[in-house]
Amino acid sequence: MKKLKEAIKESEECARRLSEQQAEMRSLAEQKEHLEKEKEKRILQSKLEKQMRDLAEINRMSRSLRTKFSELKHTQKLIKTKMTGTRSSLSQLDADTEPFDQNALNEAAENIGSEVDAMQKAQQDLLQRAHARNTQTVKSNIAAANKIYTRKGKGNDDFY
Repeated sequence: MKKLKEAIKESEECARRLSEQQAEMRSLAEQKEHLEKEKEKRILQSKLEKQMRDLAEINRMSRSLRTKFSELKHTQKLIKTKMTGTRSSLSQLDADTEPFDQNALNEAAENIGSEVDAMQKAQQDLLQRAHARNTQTVKSNIAAANKIYTRKGKGNDDFY
Protein backbone atom coordinates (compact mmCIF):
# COMPACT_ATOMS: atom_id res chain seq x y z
CA MET A 1 0.00 0.00 0.00
CA LYS A 2 2.86 2.32 0.75
CA LYS A 3 4.27 1.75 -2.72
CA LEU A 4 0.89 2.38 -4.23
CA LYS A 5 0.54 5.65 -2.27
CA GLU A 6 3.97 6.74 -3.48
CA ALA A 7 3.03 5.84 -7.05
CA ILE A 8 -0.20 7.84 -6.70
CA LYS A 9 1.73 10.78 -5.26
CA GLU A 10 4.22 10.59 -8.14
CA SER A 11 1.35 10.42 -10.68
CA GLU A 12 -0.28 13.48 -9.09
CA GLU A 13 3.04 15.34 -9.28
CA CYS A 14 3.35 14.38 -12.96
CA ALA A 15 -0.23 15.50 -13.59
CA ARG A 16 0.51 18.86 -11.88
CA ARG A 17 3.68 19.31 -13.98
CA LEU A 18 1.66 18.41 -17.10
CA SER A 19 -0.88 21.13 -16.31
CA GLU A 20 1.90 23.67 -15.74
CA GLN A 21 3.65 22.69 -18.95
CA GLN A 22 0.41 22.91 -20.93
CA ALA A 23 -0.28 26.37 -19.50
CA GLU A 24 3.26 27.45 -20.36
CA MET A 25 2.80 26.07 -23.90
CA ARG A 26 -0.44 28.04 -24.35
CA SER A 27 1.27 31.19 -23.08
CA LEU A 28 4.16 30.77 -25.52
CA ALA A 29 1.73 30.12 -28.41
CA GLU A 30 -0.17 33.32 -27.54
CA GLN A 31 3.08 35.29 -27.39
CA LYS A 32 4.11 33.92 -30.77
CA GLU A 33 0.75 34.84 -32.29
CA HIS A 34 0.98 38.33 -30.82
CA LEU A 35 4.48 38.83 -32.24
CA GLU A 36 3.39 37.62 -35.67
CA LYS A 37 0.51 40.12 -35.63
CA GLU A 38 2.89 42.92 -34.61
CA LYS A 39 5.26 41.98 -37.40
CA GLU A 40 2.47 42.03 -39.99
CA LYS A 41 1.21 45.33 -38.59
CA ARG A 42 4.65 46.92 -39.04
CA ILE A 43 4.96 45.58 -42.57
CA LEU A 44 1.54 46.97 -43.51
CA GLN A 45 2.35 50.29 -41.85
CA SER A 46 5.58 50.67 -43.82
CA LYS A 47 3.78 49.81 -47.05
CA LEU A 48 1.10 52.38 -46.28
CA GLU A 49 3.72 55.06 -45.56
CA LYS A 50 5.46 54.32 -48.86
CA GLN A 51 2.17 54.56 -50.75
CA MET A 52 1.37 57.86 -49.04
CA ARG A 53 4.77 59.28 -50.07
CA ASP A 54 4.18 58.15 -53.66
CA LEU A 55 0.70 59.66 -53.64
CA ALA A 56 2.02 62.97 -52.34
CA GLU A 57 4.58 63.08 -55.15
CA ILE A 58 1.92 62.29 -57.75
CA ASN A 59 -0.33 65.02 -56.31
CA ARG A 60 2.50 67.54 -56.53
CA MET A 61 3.16 66.66 -60.17
CA SER A 62 -0.55 66.72 -60.92
CA ARG A 63 -0.84 70.26 -59.55
CA SER A 64 2.10 71.28 -61.69
CA LEU A 65 0.46 69.83 -64.80
CA ARG A 66 -2.84 71.55 -64.01
CA THR A 67 -1.02 74.87 -63.64
CA LYS A 68 0.76 74.44 -66.95
CA PHE A 69 -2.47 73.43 -68.65
CA SER A 70 -4.32 76.49 -67.34
CA GLU A 71 -1.45 78.70 -68.53
CA LEU A 72 -1.71 77.17 -72.00
CA LYS A 73 -5.49 77.66 -72.00
CA HIS A 74 -5.00 81.30 -71.03
CA THR A 75 -2.47 81.75 -73.85
CA GLN A 76 -4.87 80.12 -76.28
CA LYS A 77 -7.68 82.50 -75.23
CA LEU A 78 -5.37 85.48 -75.70
CA ILE A 79 -4.45 84.30 -79.18
CA LYS A 80 -8.11 83.81 -80.09
CA THR A 81 -8.93 87.28 -78.76
CA LYS A 82 -6.14 88.85 -80.78
CA MET A 83 -7.24 86.95 -83.87
CA THR A 84 -10.79 88.20 -83.41
CA GLY A 85 -9.46 91.73 -83.11
CA THR A 86 -7.39 91.23 -86.26
CA ARG A 87 -10.43 89.95 -88.12
CA SER A 88 -12.53 92.91 -87.02
CA SER A 89 -9.71 95.27 -88.01
CA LEU A 90 -9.54 93.61 -91.41
CA SER A 91 -13.29 93.93 -91.75
CA GLN A 92 -13.09 97.66 -90.94
CA LEU A 93 -10.28 98.13 -93.43
CA ASP A 94 -12.32 96.27 -95.98
CA ALA A 95 -15.29 98.56 -95.37
CA ASP A 96 -13.16 101.73 -95.45
CA THR A 97 -11.13 101.03 -98.55
CA GLU A 98 -11.91 100.00 -102.04
CA PRO A 99 -13.04 96.44 -102.50
CA PHE A 100 -10.44 93.72 -102.30
CA ASP A 101 -10.25 90.62 -104.32
CA GLN A 102 -12.77 88.31 -102.60
CA ASN A 103 -10.64 85.25 -103.34
CA ALA A 104 -7.62 86.84 -101.65
CA LEU A 105 -9.78 87.76 -98.66
CA ASN A 106 -11.12 84.19 -98.40
CA GLU A 107 -7.60 82.81 -98.73
CA ALA A 108 -6.39 85.12 -95.95
CA ALA A 109 -9.23 83.97 -93.71
CA GLU A 110 -8.37 80.34 -94.44
CA ASN A 111 -4.71 81.07 -93.64
CA ILE A 112 -5.69 82.57 -90.31
CA GLY A 113 -7.84 79.51 -89.58
CA SER A 114 -4.99 77.15 -90.47
CA GLU A 115 -2.63 79.22 -88.28
CA VAL A 116 -5.05 78.85 -85.37
CA ASP A 117 -5.22 75.11 -85.99
CA ALA A 118 -1.42 74.92 -86.14
CA MET A 119 -1.14 76.89 -82.87
CA GLN A 120 -3.65 74.62 -81.20
CA LYS A 121 -1.78 71.54 -82.46
CA ALA A 122 1.51 73.02 -81.21
CA GLN A 123 -0.08 73.66 -77.81
CA GLN A 124 -1.43 70.12 -77.73
CA ASP A 125 2.02 68.77 -78.62
CA LEU A 126 3.56 70.87 -75.83
CA LEU A 127 1.03 69.48 -73.37
CA GLN A 128 1.68 65.91 -74.47
CA ARG A 129 5.45 66.30 -74.20
CA ALA A 130 5.14 67.94 -70.78
CA HIS A 131 2.82 65.13 -69.70
CA ALA A 132 5.25 62.50 -71.00
CA ARG A 133 8.18 64.16 -69.19
CA ASN A 134 6.23 64.46 -65.96
CA THR A 135 5.02 60.87 -66.24
CA GLN A 136 8.59 59.68 -66.76
CA THR A 137 9.72 61.79 -63.80
CA VAL A 138 7.00 60.27 -61.60
CA LYS A 139 7.96 56.77 -62.68
CA SER A 140 11.66 57.33 -62.09
CA ASN A 141 10.99 58.92 -58.67
CA ILE A 142 8.81 55.97 -57.70
CA ALA A 143 11.49 53.54 -58.90
CA ALA A 144 14.15 55.43 -56.94
CA ALA A 145 11.95 55.43 -53.86
CA ASN A 146 11.39 51.71 -54.26
CA LYS A 147 15.15 51.12 -54.51
CA ILE A 148 15.76 53.16 -51.38
CA TYR A 149 12.91 51.42 -49.61
CA THR A 150 14.23 47.96 -50.53
CA ARG A 151 17.80 48.83 -49.56
CA LYS A 152 16.65 50.07 -46.17
CA GLY A 153 14.67 46.87 -45.68
CA LYS A 154 17.55 44.44 -46.48
CA GLY A 155 18.98 42.81 -43.41
CA ASN A 156 16.39 44.36 -41.16
CA ASP A 157 14.28 41.45 -39.94
CA ASP A 158 12.04 43.73 -37.89
CA PHE A 159 10.10 44.64 -41.02
CA TYR A 160 10.08 41.35 -42.92
